[in-house]
Amino acid sequence: MTIKHLYPAVEPSLNLDFANSKRLDPRITFTRASTGTYTDESGIIRTAAANEARFDHDSDGNSLGLLIEESRVNSVSHSSDFQTNWTNTNVLVVPNSSTAPDGTLTATSIVDDTTNGEHTVSRSAYVTVPKARCTLTVFAKPNGLTTFELGTISSTNLARFTLVGEGTATPVTGSTTPAGGGEVFIEKLANGWYRCGFQANYVATITYPYIRLYNSGTSYVGNGSGVYVWGLQMENSALFPTSYIPTSGSTVTRSADLASMTGTNFSSWYTPLENTMSIDFSTIDVSANSKPGLVIYDSTQGSSIRATVEGARAFYYVGTTNYIQVTTRTPQSVRRTFAGDSNYNALGQINKVAQAYAGSTDKGCAINGADPSFTTSASVNPGNVDSMWIGRDENVNTWLNGYISRITHYPVRLPDATLQALTL
Repeated sequence: MTIKHLYPAVEPSLNLDFANSKRLDPRITFTRASTGTYTDESGIIRTAAANEARFDHDSDGNSLGLLIEESRVNSVSHSSDFQTNWTNTNVLVVPNSSTAPDGTLTATSIVDDTTNGEHTVSRSAYVTVPKARCTLTVFAKPNGLTTFELGTISSTNLARFTLVGEGTATPVTGSTTPAGGGEVFIEKLANGWYRCGFQANYVATITYPYIRLYNSGTSYVGNGSGVYVWGLQMENSALFPTSYIPTSGSTVTRSADLASMTGTNFSSWYTPLENTMSIDFSTIDVSANSKPGLVIYDSTQGSSIRATVEGARAFYYVGTTNYIQVTTRTPQSVRRTFAGDSNYNALGQINKVAQAYAGSTDKGCAINGADPSFTTSASVNPGNVDSMWIGRDENVNTWLNGYISRITHYPVRLPDATLQALTL
């Protein structure tokens, strides 16, 4: 029997194919109180208006689906100005010298002079770090040199980036962080650009970002080579970077993405006593929090005693333990793990999950084509659910911080083999 024969004959009563349609179903309520950025199919960073959903793409133009992120602040007041409040040491800084990732002529060229020494540009005005942890990122592109370093002066945070191929990111030996426990990362983008950064712990409440050119070492005789830079971003109390937040004179807050279905927009298709639901989603969130891809929820129960009384089915990517958890919760708020399994994909890669049930004992689950083990004792199907929360939990305090490419609902309990076929 082929995989094709395992696909369901029944049509889904809900099919939200965000990756291919690149639009929201009109039954979804979506809000974001600010603008937000995303990458289009040609690799250009675009700005979405307030309350406009974002459909992101990778560097090859592939659609990733609906982007859902928590609120973040860029604490750098001039994100693409590397002259105001910056000090040059043995470099020439030329603004508006190349096309930036957003398609505008706003990238800055930083090139070395002929001095034998270090070649740096450092921010002379500090950036406030109200929390001990933050993530610092910048967009960079080769301009004669393929390697540079990004760091902060107030603490010995320093990382080296090589802008070749997929790119490499390395903590610099001797720095307390990120070499002492923080993360470094690089993402290849379109048109020769990379996004480079690190996550670090700070001992002070202020810091001074700097960029240092590298040519077989940090001290050398320059020859007019360097890198293009754009879009410096510092996100406080953050373990990972989120989408670019442009600033031009003050710090800027990007509000959280909020997406849900309620009322008849939900009840018109959801069959509470027997159904199959599947979701394809990914996250870049490396925190210990659970990352909800989808929550089916009883808002009547939850609104009265939200912290302790709830009925829900939830699809989560769980914390730093790295596994998929699909849960069924009773109205008495007893959380029962429906499936916890190691058949997950790495951060940033799509995970496909399907869950089905008919009554309180007939249940099934599949994760990325595998049939995981799960507990079945005393599980209760929440029959009073009346809303769906997309990419965030019902308490609006944790977000997916990633992409949802597809959500489907079938009004029947599909066979286990079909669940596996749906998640391949």
